[in-house]
Amino acid sequence: MEKLSINPLLKNLKAHSNSDAQLKFVLQSMPVAIIIADQDGLITFANKKCESLFGYDQDELIDEPVELLVPNRLRSRHISHRTDFTHDPYVRMMGSGMDLVGRHKDGSEISIEVGLSFTEFDGRQQIIASITNISIQQQTKASLEQHVQTRTKQLSSLLQISQNVASTLDLETLLNLTLDQLQTVVPFNEGAVFIQDNGDLRLLSYRGPRHQQDVLNLRLPVDKLKPNADIFNFKRPVIIRDTHANKTLASIISQAGNFTEDNLLEDIRSWAWIPLVAKKQTIGALALCHNKPDYFSQEQAQLAFAFANQVVVAIENAQLYSKIKQHSGQLESMFLVHQAITSRLDAEAILQLIADSARRLTNTRLSVVYLVDGTELRVAAFSTESNTSLFVGQRIPFSQSAIGQVIQSGRPLLIKDVKNSTYVDIEPIRRLGICCYLVVPMLSIFESIGIIAVGDKQLGVLGPQDEETLMMLASGAVIGLENARLYYRERERRLEAEQRRRVAESLRDMLTVLNSDRTVDEILEYIALQASQVLDARGSVVFRLQNEAFAIQASYGLSANNAHKTNEAMNQQIIRHTLLTRQPVVLTNLNDPTNDSDDLLSNEKLQLLLVNGFRAVLAVPLIVKEEVYGSLALYYNEPRDFSTDEIDLAITFCDQAALAIENARLQI
Repeated sequence: MEKLSINPLLKNLKAHSNSDAQLKFVLQSMPVAIIIADQDGLITFANKKCESLFGYDQDELIDEPVELLVPNRLRSRHISHRTDFTHDPYVRMMGSGMDLVGRHKDGSEISIEVGLSFTEFDGRQQIIASITNISIQQQTKASLEQHVQTRTKQLSSLLQISQNVASTLDLETLLNLTLDQLQTVVPFNEGAVFIQDNGDLRLLSYRGPRHQQDVLNLRLPVDKLKPNADIFNFKRPVIIRDTHANKTLASIISQAGNFTEDNLLEDIRSWAWIPLVAKKQTIGALALCHNKPDYFSQEQAQLAFAFANQVVVAIENAQLYSKIKQHSGQLESMFLVHQAITSRLDAEAILQLIADSARRLTNTRLSVVYLVDGTELRVAAFSTESNTSLFVGQRIPFSQSAIGQVIQSGRPLLIKDVKNSTYVDIEPIRRLGICCYLVVPMLSIFESIGIIAVGDKQLGVLGPQDEETLMMLASGAVIGLENARLYYRERERRLEAEQRRRVAESLRDMLTVLNSDRTVDEILEYIALQASQVLDARGSVVFRLQNEAFAIQASYGLSANNAHKTNEAMNQQIIRHTLLTRQPVVLTNLNDPTNDSDDLLSNEKLQLLLVNGFRAVLAVPLIVKEEVYGSLALYYNEPRDFSTDEIDLAITFCDQAALAIENARLQI
């Protein structure tokens, strides 16, 4: 058992007064309070430090029970512990692991730390207590613990936000969660996230007492906020300690938010504006408001700035995701468009699909597809949401035109200001009210075959992404048009081969008929049949010239009534005169007098053909022995053009008819 040995001189204080004085000096000089009590708990000594700690004079403590310095609620327990210590004394700290308190003279409690030891004086046990005031340490510890808790909460909130950013792509949900999380560490009455949009700060997310519909359309004009650098600064957090001292900003926001300035100033007294900075560019702001002036501290602003950085990451992630999603959607749409284009073989349908797809994929007001035709470009298709002065077939020369420049260079051209453009082909576009025009070439392996042009986006402006979209569309358009061209070329080749086969078979059959014993009328009927079938006519007639008038000798595909009207029509003076002069008669569209002679089509006799349902006529003279014997006429229900080959083929049938007539004459 360890004992604290006190100078034996204390056993006889009168005999050793000098040593007593030295010991008292040492005890009085101790930096902690020293109290010595006997085994009954009565104080026998207290140093000067006890006065400042407990508020009692030294003399007031002598012969008083040590429980005088213990709070009333703990005295009985202390007496029990003191008794236990006197029975088994050893050097230790009192109440290890416990929060000890002492009682001040004024009744207040003091946080203390007590060390215990013991010795003997004149055979009596003496308990020595060293007492330290740890109130300041406790306060410091509590403050530190509070600070640690606060920082832990802040870091936990930031960690939670980081996890939300990493796991959530819904920007609105993420911003709302961020404001909720921020409010737990930086309390505010109102919080909002703004993003720059076309010169304004547009509100994306809001937390506060106002109705969502009242604030979601809020837009703050940046041009009005920037000149007030003390009020609004995009480069660092700014605290507005009292809005009453700066009513300019309140006026701007109240006008933008459509509520009164007085209500705004009443509800919001202090502001914290935190910039959202991405790649050294300010993209928006985090705004915090409170109804108490001078509420936000710089520490809170810096913490909010850390949250703002997470908001920036969230916005960038959302924008990137939106771009990827949009690009993926465009690729999917482009794939479907390419499939549709390359699976069709109708050139006109392909061109219209290209025009419609160009306008839809770029979200523009107008799209036009031009095709190269010699030294000009021809409008092949267009798509618009309203009426337009453009029309299919409209031609534009290469020289001094924007589309001509694109054809020659093979590079896209963006005309940002259509109104002041000097290109000659822009005038029709300008009349449509188009402001911005993007022209992209359709490039085949060796040359430009046409143009895809779009004008004015519904939202935003035309840019590189639209150019890329049209270039992708143009590549598929070229493939589709080339496929259609090859298909039509092959089809024409096959049709031509089929036509030649039919002609050859028809001529072979006619030779067989000519060499048969059929009558001339039967042979002419057969020739009329073959002519209708080979030349795809609705009906045909072999006329014979008798007494300066044409009369039907053989026919195919005409009723008796139709034959009578047709006979009258073919005796129209101009038609008869044309045939008698050994020239073919070609009427491509009986409904359109601009394509043929007005005098011819206005004749009443010729109108009989329309009554019969005919819209086109091909008639060639039938020559026998260098004389006009009559004519072969073919009738069609739809307007059509006649090629030279078709006219020559009709003449060939006339030659066969002439042979039949000559043979018949020889047999008489």
